[in-house]
Formats: sequence, C-alpha cells, structure tokens
Amino acid sequence: MPRSSTTGLPFLVRRTDTGKFCYHRDVPAAVAAFITGEVVLPWKEGIHKLEGRPTVKVSLATGDEATARVRWNRVHEQVEALVQMGQVLAAEKEQRGRERNTVQRLPVGAVGTIAAQARHDLLAEHDQCWIDPTFTSPLTGVVVRLMMNASRTASLDPVDDARRFADDLRLRDAKAALVSRRSGTLDGEIKEGEVTDPHLIAAISDLAAGRVVRLTPEQNAALTAACPTSTISSELDLRLAENGLDLPQGHTDRRALALALLRTTVNGVEAVKARDAGAAIDTPERPPVMAPVPRPETAAAPMPLLSAMRERWIKEERPLGKQQDDNALYTGYFIGKFGDLPVDQITKPVLKDFMDLLERCPRNVPHAIRRASLAERIAWGEKPANLKQPRLARRTVNAKGLGSISAALTMAEKLGHIAVNPCSKMGLKITEADVIKREPYSLEDLRRIFSTSVYVAPIDIPISGCGSAAHWLPLLALFTGARLEELGQLLVGDVKQVDSLWCIHITDLPDEDDAADRKAWWGEKEPEKAVKTAAARRYVPVHAELVRCGFLDFVARRRRDGFKRLFPELKAYRGRITKAWSTFWARHTDEHVTKSPRKTFHSFRHLFVARLRAAGVDRDIIKALVGHANKDVTAGYGVVDGTLFPVAVLHEALQKVRVDGLELSHLHRPELIKAA
Repeated sequence: MPRSSTTGLPFLVRRTDTGKFCYHRDVPAAVAAFITGEVVLPWKEGIHKLEGRPTVKVSLATGDEATARVRWNRVHEQVEALVQMGQVLAAEKEQRGRERNTVQRLPVGAVGTIAAQARHDLLAEHDQCWIDPTFTSPLTGVVVRLMMNASRTASLDPVDDARRFADDLRLRDAKAALVSRRSGTLDGEIKEGEVTDPHLIAAISDLAAGRVVRLTPEQNAALTAACPTSTISSELDLRLAENGLDLPQGHTDRRALALALLRTTVNGVEAVKARDAGAAIDTPERPPVMAPVPRPETAAAPMPLLSAMRERWIKEERPLGKQQDDNALYTGYFIGKFGDLPVDQITKPVLKDFMDLLERCPRNVPHAIRRASLAERIAWGEKPANLKQPRLARRTVNAKGLGSISAALTMAEKLGHIAVNPCSKMGLKITEADVIKREPYSLEDLRRIFSTSVYVAPIDIPISGCGSAAHWLPLLALFTGARLEELGQLLVGDVKQVDSLWCIHITDLPDEDDAADRKAWWGEKEPEKAVKTAAARRYVPVHAELVRCGFLDFVARRRRDGFKRLFPELKAYRGRITKAWSTFWARHTDEHVTKSPRKTFHSFRHLFVARLRAAGVDRDIIKALVGHANKDVTAGYGVVDGTLFPVAVLHEALQKVRVDGLELSHLHRPELIKAA
C-alpha cells in the first residue's frame, strides 16, 4: 500500500526532521528479495542501489515541493519498473517451484479453466490500476520508461497514457497471432529498447507531456520495432506451471491452450477498453488452480547463496588478511551489481559481464569514493576529466575479480552444490603488453638509494618511513632476497644462531609477483597443491655485509630494550604490516631513484636471484633461500625446520651475493650504526 502522503503523490513524503522530501515505499517481503538494481539520480549524478530490502527509501535532496514532484517522477518510474519485475520473478519462482506433471494430454476442462484464470487476472489487473494509481503491469512499466527516456519534460503522471498504449499493443499482438496462427507473441513481454527515430521520439514526448492522447498506427509500429521481445518466461508456460502441469513443445493441446489464451487476451483487453468508455463489466471469480502433484515429504535443500559459500571458504581455507580483504571487495562488487545469487545461477555469461565491468573500472579513485559501488567507480572513471585514468589490469581482473568468485564456487563444487565451477577457463587473455615485468635495481639505482638522507649523516627519516624500517628493510632485501612483508613482520627472536651461524628465520609469505617470478626464473608454474601458510618457514643466513653495517648490533639493542617485533613502528593495515610503508618507498624512490614502474621494492629480490645465478649457485639452493618450493617430489625428503640444505651450505652460497661497484663503507661507521 502507498505510504501516507500529504502531497497527493504516493510514496512522496516530507521528512519531519529535515523538512526535505524522500521517496518512501514499503513492499511485501516475498517480493522484496527480488527487487534489486540501481535507481539513477540525475540531479546528483549518482545512483541509489536497491538491495532486496522491504522498504525503499530514496532521498530527493530538496525541500521544495515542485522540485520534489519532478524528482519523484524520475524515481517512481524506475522503482516501479523494478518492483514490477520483482513481482514477476517472485510469481515465477512460486509457480516454477510447484511440482509439475508432464502429461500426454491436458485433463478434461483444463483449457477452459486456465483461460478463465487468465481472463480474471487481466480484469483484476485493471481493477488494481483503479484502486492503486501507482500500479502498472510489467508491459506498462516498460512503456513508461520509454516515454520518460524519450521526453525532455515528463508529465507528472504518464502511467495512464502508457497503460492505454500497452493495452493497444497487447490487443494488436494477440489479434495478429490469431490471424497468423502463430502463438509466438503470446510468449513474450516487451522490454526496453533504444528509440532512434526522431519523429517517434517527438511523438512519445508529446504523449508523455499530454499534448496527444494516442500515437498513430505508424508510430505504434515504430515503437514496437524498438522493443524486441524478451526471453522472460512465456505466459503459457507459467500458467501450466501454476496448475502443476507441463506439456512438450509442439503438442496439440499446447496449441489449443495458446489459442484459448489469445482469444482471452483479445476479449479481455476489449472489455478493459469498454470499461474505460464507461461500461460496467464485472471481474469474474478466479477458478482455483488444478490439483498439483503432491510434493515429496522432504523438499530439496535450498541452493546456497554466493555469500554463504564465501563464508564457508573463509572458515575452511583460512586465507590471510589481505586475501580476505581483496575477496570481500570484489565479491561485494559482484553482489552489488548482480545480487547475492544462488551459486547455480552464476553462469559464464554472468561472469563475462562482471569481468567486462571490471575492465572499465579505474585503478585509482579519490578517497571520497573509495567505498563506492562498482557502478559508481565506473561512472567516475567515464567522466571526461577522468578518461585517461588507468583501468584495472587484466591480471587483477583475473586474479582478484574472477578469483574471488571462483573461491566461493570452488567450495560450492567441493560440497556438491554445482557440478563444475563456471569460472574455469574464464580468465581474460594475458598478453606480454599486459604484464609489467619487474626489473632488478641497477648499480646507479643502488648508489642513489644508499646515498639519501636515510643513510647519510645527519640521518633524516620521514615519519612515513617508520624510523629504523626505512634504514634496514632495503639493506635486508638486498642481502636476503626476502619479500617486503616477510621482512616487515620479523620478530626479534627470528634472528638467532643455528649451528653457530647467525640466521634469520623467515615466514614464507608469497606476494602477487610470485607466479611471475617462478615463470621467469625457473620456467615453472606455481604447484597447484602447494599451500603456503604462516607455518612454512626457511632459514636465511646473515650476510657478512649486514654484520659490517651493524645489523646484529641493531637486533641486540631491540632485544635489550624489550621489543618483541624488530620493526614495531610498522602498523598493520588491511592485514599487511608493510602496506603503508610500501607507499612511502614508492614515493621515496620516485623522488630520489627512478620513476620506472618496472622497479619496485621487489626489484631487490630480482637482483638477489640474479647475483646468485651469476655466481653459479645451484638453483635448488637459490630456491631454498628465496622460499620457492621445489617441484621435485623427492625434494621434500630430509627437510628439517623448513630447509633442505644445512645452514653452512646456505651461508656459503649467500656470501657470493655482491654488487661490484657498490660502496657501502659509509654505513659501517659506529655513529651511523647507533643512529640506525
């Protein structure tokens, strides 16, 4: 029922607290779940999302009633269309949920019963239009949207004009089907199309503005051509389903029922027109549905939703914080656009649409819309001033966008809810141009890095550099090859003696570049069954140059001062200790070292591997040092504390890491060591 309103327009309400108008509408709970979509708000260049809630609230952002009426008109026609579609989907679900009996012939009297149901529904719909002026059929709602889109100045209530036009369209189609002996038009609804004929646009504008009462036959035909038939469900199938029946395509009884429904449509619409002319025609009683086939005693369990499978994935797989955050972001984008679908309704076409949208999404957006929906981010990126903003990389679309949905669907497949994960073989093609290949830092880059104020007295470290982290993380990366996050999370107790040699006990935490590194360095793919967790650890001996630079003295001071973490200045963000610090490093190197997008903190790791390979170190030893699992099955035999090789062997190999021409003696001075 329309919410009480003093404006004369249903659902248009003035808020008592702010004095501004809003569109406030309650919908039945059974229908609300199917009402999802976006309402465009032209006056603020934004959208309002409907997400299946029983109350629709849209702020009209004005206290002026005349302006509110115009904005109400824009909102109401969009909400009404979504509500009508929700009613269709709810009814369709209810009818399709019935047990259906595939019969060889319709029971005696079935054609007449179903036709009488259709006549009642048609006339009852007309009654509802009189009782509730806001009510429209799905067909009328489509015509309203076409009229509103085609007119520059919309009338305050185009629904009556649209309803009459829809009746004309329905009557004409039914008569044409009877004459042609083809029931195809019976099976379709009309959906919104693109009107391009300028004469037709002008005519619809006149209709919307109330300057004419009817479109000409030629204009009717042109509008019909602009509205292709939809593939929603046919009226014939829905009516059979409602009565618990099913008939094969091409069956003679199916054609008999189609003929009866077409005649009912013609007679019913003509009765509606007679009513509009003043005739008193009663709505007949609706015959009850025919007895459906009894349901089994135990109904099938409902298909789980995407969100439920995501929660199950988190519970069973226990992904790390950042992976969970990324998954939540992209799953949220999907649900915001397509709804929280049952997993069996997530098909390859739906996934393709999702990936197409992600390709249009800008990579970086202003802070004000960081939490915006996918549609809002795309809309921002497609404004003229933002067209040059880079879009999400294809690797990101595949790994994070599609990968987030695939994680939940893999769990659904594992539990037997779906036969095959539809994400399989759905990734976007990655070309050489799509991959930013990381490069190692050059000798000149390293000289610049270690001659900034972070390393030259008087020491001057920006706040964002997090104190000693800015000094030690690059040095550690240069001489351990460890990933940034692995170094940032180190504990004081991770630096220890093993077999009388100082080592760093590192937790393996693969990053986004890991798969690319494997392919580039070893020509291998990430092992499908290699699950890396916080328990997978390796020993990396402390390089002699780190000792000369005072690293062990630094660790001793941290231990003496009672610190648990080696770099307590680093604060976690979205599950990553070094998230904020990596931003500092990018800005710092852009200003003092290089602006090349191919050179990041990960370039230290590339340089480390390159130096070891140049020194002739065995590849399995290199893998052990950088934390890459060996694909050889026998490589797992003899592993102790995460390492296959004795620490002495690793220590000997590590000392071969040197960069000829790089002078670090200025870092050996006691006063600098103490300052660091």
